[in-house]
Amino acid sequence: MMMAHLRIQWPLKVTMLPLLLVVVLLQIPQWSGAAEVEILKRSQATSPVQDWVEWRDSAHSRKRRQALSGTADTVATTAQNDQCSKIVYRDTNTWVASCPVGSYGTEAYGECRACSEECASCSDRTVCTSCKSNLLLQGNACQDKCSNGYVLLQRNVGSSLSVRLVDSATFNMATLSAQQGRLEVRDENGNWGTVCNKSFTLTSANVVCQQLGLGMASALTSGRYAIAKRDMPINLGHVQCTGQESSIFECPLKRRQDTLCTHYEDVEIQCAGPDTSRSCVVPNCPRGFYLAQDKKSDVTICQACDTGCASCTATSTNCLECPFGRFRKPTGTNGSICVATCGNGFYGNTVSKRCLPCDQSCKTCANGGNNNVCTSCASQQYLIGTWCVTDCPSHMCGNTLTGMCTLNCETCGDGQWSNTCTSCKDSKLLSGTSCVQACPPPTLALNGRCVTKCQDGYYPDIQEQTCRKCTSNCTLCTSQAQCTRCALPYLEENGQCVVQCSWPKEPEDVVPRNSLVRLAGGTSNKGRVEVYFGSRWGTVCDDYWSITNARVVCRQLGFNRVVGSRISLSANNIQRAHNDDPIWMNNVQCNDSDASLINCSHRGWGRTDCSHAEDVVIQCSGSSAKRCVRICSDGLYRPPWSTCQRCSGNCGTCSYGASACTGCNTGTFLYNSECITHCPWGFFKDYRLQKCSSCAGSCLSCASSASACTSCHPGYYLENNTCTAQCGPQRFALHYKASVRLVNGKTPLEGRVEMFYKGKWGFVCDDYWSLEDGEVLCRQLNYGPALAVFYRSYFGSNDAQSIVLDDVRCTGNETRLEDCPSRTPGTHNCYLSEVAGVKCAGPNSARRCVDQCPTNYRGVPGGDCQQCDFSCADCVSNAPTTCTQCNDGFVLEGGKCKAACSSNFYNVSAVCYQCHSSCSKCDGPAATNCIDCPLPKYLSGGRCQDSCTGYTLHKEMSQGIRLANGTALSGRVEVYNSLTGQWGTVCDDQWTLHDATVVCRQLGLGPPVATINQHNRSRTTTYYNQITNFSIPIVLDDLHCKGSEPTLFDCIHRGANRHNCHHREDAGVICAPPLVSAPICLPTCDTSQGYRVKDALARTCEKCAATCKRCSTGSATVCEECIEGRFLSASESGQCELKCEDGFHGDTTDGTCQPCNEKCDGCFNGARDDICIRCNTTLDLVLDGTQCVSACPAGKRPVRETYQKNLTNIRLQGTQQVLQLYINSKWIPFCSSRGEWDRYAASVVCRQLGMGLPTRYSTSLVHAFSQLHVNFLRCLGTEANIFECQMQTKASVYSCYQASVQCNASLEAYDEVCTTVNDKPCSNGLCEPAAGCFNTTKIAGYKSACWECPKTYVGDGQDCRTYSLQPHKLVLTPRNRSAVVNQTAAVVLSCGANTSCIINWYHEGKRLNLLPTFTTRLDYTRPKFHYKMTATGSLLLGRIQLSMQGRYECFSKTTQLQLSASAYVNVLSPMPVAILPFRDTTVVQKGANYTLKCQATGVPTPTVTWSRSNGGAVENNGVKYTVTNDSLILLNPTLADTDTYTCNASNNFSTASAITVILVKVAPLFSRTPPLEGIVLDENEAIVLTCGMENFTDTVIYWLYPRSVYQPESRVFVTENANGPTSTLTIRGAVSSDSGLYTCSARNSAGQVDYQVSVTVRSTMVMVNQTVSLECADYYVSADRRVLWSVLRAGRHSNVAFNERYIQNGSHLTITDLRVGDSGRYGCLITDMYDKEVSHRETTLVVLGPPVLKPSPTSPKSIIVPTNTSTSILLNVTIQSSTPMTVVWRRDGVVVNNAHAKQLSNYSLMICGVRSDDYGTYTVTATNDYGSTTLDIAEIADQQVGSAVSHSGDDSSGSSSSATTDNVPVPVVPPSVSSGSEGYVPAVPPYTGNSTPNSSSSAILHD
Repeated sequence: MMMAHLRIQWPLKVTMLPLLLVVVLLQIPQWSGAAEVEILKRSQATSPVQDWVEWRDSAHSRKRRQALSGTADTVATTAQNDQCSKIVYRDTNTWVASCPVGSYGTEAYGECRACSEECASCSDRTVCTSCKSNLLLQGNACQDKCSNGYVLLQRNVGSSLSVRLVDSATFNMATLSAQQGRLEVRDENGNWGTVCNKSFTLTSANVVCQQLGLGMASALTSGRYAIAKRDMPINLGHVQCTGQESSIFECPLKRRQDTLCTHYEDVEIQCAGPDTSRSCVVPNCPRGFYLAQDKKSDVTICQACDTGCASCTATSTNCLECPFGRFRKPTGTNGSICVATCGNGFYGNTVSKRCLPCDQSCKTCANGGNNNVCTSCASQQYLIGTWCVTDCPSHMCGNTLTGMCTLNCETCGDGQWSNTCTSCKDSKLLSGTSCVQACPPPTLALNGRCVTKCQDGYYPDIQEQTCRKCTSNCTLCTSQAQCTRCALPYLEENGQCVVQCSWPKEPEDVVPRNSLVRLAGGTSNKGRVEVYFGSRWGTVCDDYWSITNARVVCRQLGFNRVVGSRISLSANNIQRAHNDDPIWMNNVQCNDSDASLINCSHRGWGRTDCSHAEDVVIQCSGSSAKRCVRICSDGLYRPPWSTCQRCSGNCGTCSYGASACTGCNTGTFLYNSECITHCPWGFFKDYRLQKCSSCAGSCLSCASSASACTSCHPGYYLENNTCTAQCGPQRFALHYKASVRLVNGKTPLEGRVEMFYKGKWGFVCDDYWSLEDGEVLCRQLNYGPALAVFYRSYFGSNDAQSIVLDDVRCTGNETRLEDCPSRTPGTHNCYLSEVAGVKCAGPNSARRCVDQCPTNYRGVPGGDCQQCDFSCADCVSNAPTTCTQCNDGFVLEGGKCKAACSSNFYNVSAVCYQCHSSCSKCDGPAATNCIDCPLPKYLSGGRCQDSCTGYTLHKEMSQGIRLANGTALSGRVEVYNSLTGQWGTVCDDQWTLHDATVVCRQLGLGPPVATINQHNRSRTTTYYNQITNFSIPIVLDDLHCKGSEPTLFDCIHRGANRHNCHHREDAGVICAPPLVSAPICLPTCDTSQGYRVKDALARTCEKCAATCKRCSTGSATVCEECIEGRFLSASESGQCELKCEDGFHGDTTDGTCQPCNEKCDGCFNGARDDICIRCNTTLDLVLDGTQCVSACPAGKRPVRETYQKNLTNIRLQGTQQVLQLYINSKWIPFCSSRGEWDRYAASVVCRQLGMGLPTRYSTSLVHAFSQLHVNFLRCLGTEANIFECQMQTKASVYSCYQASVQCNASLEAYDEVCTTVNDKPCSNGLCEPAAGCFNTTKIAGYKSACWECPKTYVGDGQDCRTYSLQPHKLVLTPRNRSAVVNQTAAVVLSCGANTSCIINWYHEGKRLNLLPTFTTRLDYTRPKFHYKMTATGSLLLGRIQLSMQGRYECFSKTTQLQLSASAYVNVLSPMPVAILPFRDTTVVQKGANYTLKCQATGVPTPTVTWSRSNGGAVENNGVKYTVTNDSLILLNPTLADTDTYTCNASNNFSTASAITVILVKVAPLFSRTPPLEGIVLDENEAIVLTCGMENFTDTVIYWLYPRSVYQPESRVFVTENANGPTSTLTIRGAVSSDSGLYTCSARNSAGQVDYQVSVTVRSTMVMVNQTVSLECADYYVSADRRVLWSVLRAGRHSNVAFNERYIQNGSHLTITDLRVGDSGRYGCLITDMYDKEVSHRETTLVVLGPPVLKPSPTSPKSIIVPTNTSTSILLNVTIQSSTPMTVVWRRDGVVVNNAHAKQLSNYSLMICGVRSDDYGTYTVTATNDYGSTTLDIAEIADQQVGSAVSHSGDDSSGSSSSATTDNVPVPVVPPSVSSGSEGYVPAVPPYTGNSTPNSSSSAILHD
C-alpha cells in the first residue's frame, strides 16, 4: 500500500488512514477535467481522504478551489450560454462537448456514434483521422499499404524509436501507450530515461505530441502514472521548447547532471490525437526524416534521422541541420555529422551552428560566436583566463601538463603539476607543490612542509596538525612522555630512556615484528637477505647491490649501521638457500630515504638471471636498539649467561639456540625444529598448528588433514580420501601402470624418466626436453601437473640401461609420451649423462578405487583392474598379455601386438594372417599372394614355381656402398667417392632411420632394424670394430635423407669429404634380410625399366646401377640415360653425376653435362649455360648475382676493392689449425688468459685469410712458456683483420688458452664478386648473416661493405640465396610457444626446408644476425646464449628475457622462391602462487548449490585442484561436484558435506593452498503461521500474531510491521518461547493506523524466510441519530492533567467545539444525535501542568446515513426568466453521502435529461436557452445504501411566483428524505472518474463491516 504524508499543522500527532476505511463525505462542485484525471489515478493507490487533502493543498488547485467554493449560486450568464452551446452531444446518459476517441458527434441527432471498424478515430463514420494498428492512414482512408506514389512514414518505431509514452513502471510493448503516459527519451548511448518536469510547459508537450504524430497535447501531469524504476536515469531536464521545433532534441535543455529531480517529478503527457504516427505521405518527407529504401520490403519509406540530427539526407547520420547544442562537422565523405564538441582546433559557432577553426593561438576554444575564447593553448604556451601567453607572469608557474599558469609561490618552475611550488612565502607550508596556510588532514607540518608521517625523532600532534620533537636520547616516540626506542647506549623502559634496566628486567634487541625482510642462514645480525612475497621467503641477487641498499635493510631491521654489505657465504658460514627457494629481487637500487627494501626499485618480482651463489649476504652492527624486558619476546631467545639473542632463519620463536625453532614465521611450517616452506612427503601443511603434521598410517601423502589421503602406500587403494586394502563390492581396485616411470627420486612424484621399450626399461634423453613434455608424462602417470623438469641426469643413470627415446617435442595435449613427436624409438645421439627428469605436483592417483576399469584394463567388480600389455588396446579378461586389439602402429599376431608381422605372415587391418605354405613371404589380401619363395623356387607373378619360361633376375649387391667389419646385414657404412676413387665412412651426426632406409635399400636388403652410432655401438653389436686406419677419409656428414633417395649422395649433406667428425663417430646400420631372395621370373629384360640382358644364353637379366635410368648392354654400371637429378658425364665414362666436371653444367633438358658459357669459369645446372658461379678471369669480368658483367652496378663494388688481404702476419698451423701471429720477426701462437676466443674473432681471422667462414673454433689449455699473451680480446666480427679488434697483451706466461679455427674451404672468398657497400657502419641486419659485414675506409663515401655470399649461394652480400631449379617447401614450421623468464630449457622454434637454402630469422621485423651452428650438440638444456640457429634452420631461444617476447618469422630463400612462417613467443615473468584467503567458516544452505571460488594468482597461471578432509574425493562428476577453472560448485549439498575444503594451486615455481570449513545447515522452516488470508478486526481490539519454527536452536525470529504503528512498549511487545521456538507479536488497543502488512522473519546462518500477513483495523461506524462515546484513556485522569480534543476533516484540524451535542466528561467525549457531518478522525491529547504530552490517542468515526443535500445559501428562491430571451441556467447542489449514490433531476416531478435540459457528468443541470416549457419547480434526488434525499432547488418562471422556493438553514425545509439530514459543515472529498466521462462519480466504498452499527455506540481511543 502506498501512503501519502499529510502536511498538517496542529498539536496532535496524526497517523494515516488505511485505504479500506475512509470517511465518505462528498461535495459536488464544478470540476475541471485535468484535476479529475489526476485525482482518479492517485486515489487508486492511496487513501481518498489523503489524496483529497494533498490535492486541495496544492498550488495548482488553490485558485480552482476558490472559484469552486460551496456556493450554489444558480444564475444565468453569458458564460453559461457559451458553455451550453459547446455541450451538444449525448454519450449514453451524459452530455459532452466532444465525443470520446472511436466515435464522432452528429449534429443532426446530437449524439455520439461509433466510427467504422478500420478507423481508430474519425470526423465522420468513414472519414478517418487515425487508423487501427495494422492499417495506414492515406488521406482520410485506412489501408494496408501505401499507393499512388505515397510513401510510408512511421514515427518512433524500431531503431528510430527515440521518444515514447509509457504507462507502467517498466517498459514492454504492451505498456507502450497510444496517446498518454510517462515521457521517456533515449540518449546517445541508447539508454532510455525520463524527463524532469522543471521548466517543462504545455508548449514543450505539444512538440512531443507532434513528434509522435499524436496531435496536440491535452494535459501535462506528474505522478499520475506508475513511477519509473529507481535505476532508470533522468536523461533530460529544464527543457524549454519554443513550439517551432520538430523534435524535443532540438529544444534548449540541460542534461541530467544539471538537474536535481526525482522520478516523482517525471513529465507525463496526454496527447489529444489523432494518432497519425503510421501514415502515407507524398514523397517529400517532413523535417527529421529522409527518403530510404526499406531492406525487408524493398519499398521506399520515410526513415527517421538519427537523434543527433535535426534533419538529414541520404543516411540517418548525414545531417543537414543540428539540434540545440550541436554543430555540423564535415566527415570527409561529402557528409556532415552533428557533434557536441568539435575537437582540437575547432569550436561550435552558435550562430551558424557549424564547426569552425579556432584562433591559431588556441589549441581548443569554447563554443560561441567568436573563435578566440581559448580553453587550452598550443605547445609552449600557457592559458591565463581565455588568453594564451608564451611566458607566465613572474608570480605564476607554467603547468606543462595542463598548459595553464598556476598559483603564487615563493619559488616555482614549469612542470607537470598544477602548482609546482618549491618553496612558500611568509609562514605558508608546502603541501605537495602547493602553498597552504595549514596542512590538510591527515598531513602534518614538519620543517615548513606537509608530510604524511613524522620522521624518526618526532611524534604527531594531531590536534595541532604538526610533528613535535621527541625528548633527547629518544629516537622514536608516540608522545613527548612516551618513548618507544632509545639511542644507544640508552635502553627503553616503560617509555623512558634509561642507562640500566631495573631489576629483574634484562635488555633485549628491539626487533620489528611482521617485517617483510629478514636475515637468514646466519646469526641475528648477519645472514642472507630474504624478503617475503607471495606466501614464500626468497633471496635477493647481488647484481647492483650497494651499501645504500644494505643501510635500508639494517635500518628496517632495527640496526643502526652496516658492517658488511657484500660478504661471502662460505667464508662467514652462512647457510646456502635451497635450490627450490625463489630469488625474488634483482638489480635492487635503493635511496637512503626508502623505509623498506620492498619500496626500492628492482627488476620485478622473480625476474632474475642469478643463482643462489649470488645471494646477498650482509652484516649489520651488532648492537641494535634495546629495551628492558622480563623475558625474551617472540623471535628472540636467551643463551645461558647472556642477553636475548635473535632467532635465525624462518624461526618465529626458538629456544636453546638460534636454529632450534619452536614456532615459525608466516608461510613456513615447523618440521624437526626447522621452519620450511614445503612439507616433506608423508606430511601435510597444518595451518592450524603451523607445522608439518604426519599423514595417517596408510596414507602415502595427504592434504589439509592427516586422514585426507591423496595417495596410498602399496597394497592400499584410495577410496574417498581414505586408503583401504579392498575396494567396495561394486568397485574396482585400479593400480595404474604406464609404459613410463619415475626412478630414483626422493618421492614417487619425481625422478628420472624411463620408458618400457621392446621388453626393457630405458632412459629418455633430455634433448628438447621441456615442461610440455613433463606435463604429458605426469598426466600419463596420474601424478597431477608437472612442477619442474630436470636435465643432465639430475636423478642419475646407470650403464645397464640404454636411451630409448630422444628429441621429444610434446605440445602438452598428448595422452602419452609415446604420442609426442620424437626420433624413432631406439635411435638417439645422447650420452648417459643426458637423462631427462621431472617433478610432478601430485597427488599420486595411480592406486585408487574406481567405478569401472579404464581403457586397456580388464577386471570384475570387487576385484582388481588388470592392465593389458602396453602394446594392447584391449585384452582378454584375466589374461592381460593376450591382446584382442592393438594400439596404433602395432599389428595383432597370435594374441600379441608386434611392430610388424612375422616373415611368413601378412597384414590385413592390423591383424596378421599366415601365408600359404608355398610362400616364404606374402602380402595381402590373400595368403597365396607370394612376394618371396623358398629356394630353389622361382617367384613369378605372385606365385612360387619350379622354373621360369622367360628371363631370370637374380638379386645382386648394389654398387658404391658396402657394410664393413660386420655381417651381410650389419656393419659400418662405407661409400665410394667416384671423384677421388676412394672408399670412405659416413659420420653419425644427424644419423637417423631415414638415412638407414636409403642405405638398406641401396644394398638391396630389407628395411633398417636399427642405426648404429657412437652412443649405442657397444650395446647394439659386438662385432662392430672401430676403424684403425685413420687414413681412410670420412666422405659424408650431416646427412638429411627423406628415405626415398636412390643413394646417400642424393641426400642433403655437407659435401663430399667435408665434415667435422672423428672416426669414433662412424655410422653403422643393421638391415633386415632382403624382401626377395628367390630368383624372379621376367617375361623380358625391359631396358626402359632399368634392366639389361646379362646372359642371353642363360636367359638372365641384370638390374642397372641405381643412378641409371637406362644402361649399356655391355655393363650395368655404364649409363646411357640418368635418373632425374643426375647428369650423364661429359667424359663418356657412362657415369651419372650429381655435379658435372669443372667448366660444365647439368643440362636439365636432356640430363647431360654440357660446357658453360665462355664468360663463366663455372656455372649452375639448368636449361641455360650462362648461369655463372664464377667469371672467366681472362675476360676481366665480375660476377653480379649469376651474371658476369664488365662492372658492378651502383651501390656495389668488387670484393677486391673493399679490403686488403693480409697474409703476412697471420696463419693457421698444423692439423689443429692453431692461430699464429707474426710479431717481432717470429711466428707466435695466439693465447688468451680468459678463453675469449669466440665466433666473431674466428670470423675475422677466416675473412682476413680469404678462407670464408669458420666451421669450428676452440681453445685448449696449454702449459708452456708463451712470449705473447692476450689478456683481453673482443671482436665485433666487422673488423677487416684481427689487429682491429680490442686487444690487450702481455708477455711471459706459463699457461694460457691456445686458439684454433677451421675455416670452410668451400666458402673461400672470391674477389671478383659484386658486393653491397654501405654509407654507414656495420649494424645488425645491414648484411646477410651468411655473408657478414666489415667496416672499411678503403672506398670513398662508404663506411662498410658486405662480404660476398658463400660459394654455394648467389647474391650481393646483402641478400644471399640458394640457387635452385625447383620451388622448395617448408617441412618444419614454428608454432606459438610460451616461456618463463630465465627458464632452464631453451625454446625451440622449428624451421626447415626440403632442400638446402638460406634461412633468416626476424624478431618483430628486425633480422637476427645468426649463422647456422654445425656443432654436433647444442646445450639447450641450460643454454648460455639468447639466440642460436641450428644447422637445419631452427631457432633456439635461451636465457629467456622479457625483451625476447614477440613474433618470430623465419624466411627461407632460394632463387626460385621465398617462403616464410611465423610464431609468437609469449614470455611470462615468473610470479609465485598466491591465494586470497577464504573465510574461516562458510555456512551453506542444505539443498542450495554453492560456489566456492579459489582466487589464485601466479605466473605461469597456476593449476587449481580441490580436496576435502573427511569426505569423498572432489571430482568433476557433475553429480556431487562441478569443478571449473578456479571454482568448486557443491551440487545439492547435504549435511554430510560439512567438511574442511582445501584449494591447492601450483605452477612451476611454487604452490599455495587455502582452506575453509563449510558447514551445511538447514534453512529455517515455519511450523506455525498466522492465517494466510489475513486478519480483520475492529478498533480497540488486540492484534495477536504468532509464528513458530522447526526446532533449530540457532534460529532467530523477529517482526516487521508498518511504520504508522504507534510503538510504546506498553502497547506493542513481543514474547518468545524457546521450546518452539515461537514468537508472538501483541498490539493492544488496535487503531486503524495499525492496518498494513506484518512480517514474521526467521533467520539462521543458513538463510532467511519471511511470512507476511495483512491486518485490517476497521474504524468505528455508527448510524445517524445515534450516540457515541470516545474514551481518551483507560485510567483515571487526575485534575492536574488537561485533555484536549480535536477533529480532522477534509485535511483540516480544528478543536472540538463543545455544545449540547458535543459533551466532554473527564477523558470521555460523547456525541449525541449523530449526523453524517460528524464523521472524521478524532484525537485526544493529555498534557501535564507544564503542557508536556502525557498520552496521545486517535480513532476514526464514520457516521452512516442517507445522502444530505444542500442548496447554495445565497441562491435565489425563484428565478425569473422572461420568455424569448436566450438565457441559460446552471443549477448546482451540495451533496454529502457515506456511500456511492445515484442522482436524478426532475421538473414538476418529471425526470429531466435531454438535449435541452442536460444533466452533466458532475450532476449539475444545464438548461440551454430557457423556453416556456422549462418553467416549473426543479428538485434533485440522491439515493445511497441507507436511503434517499430529495431537495427542491429552484422554481423557474416568466414572472414572480407567489410561493417561492425557500432556502433556509433548516435541513428539512424544502426537502423530503427517508432519513434526517443536517447542515453541519462537512469536508469536501473529491469523487473519482468513471471511464470515458469528463466528470466525477463517487468512488467511496460501501460499508463492508460484518456488524450492524449500534444506535448508541461507544469508542475508546487507543495509542
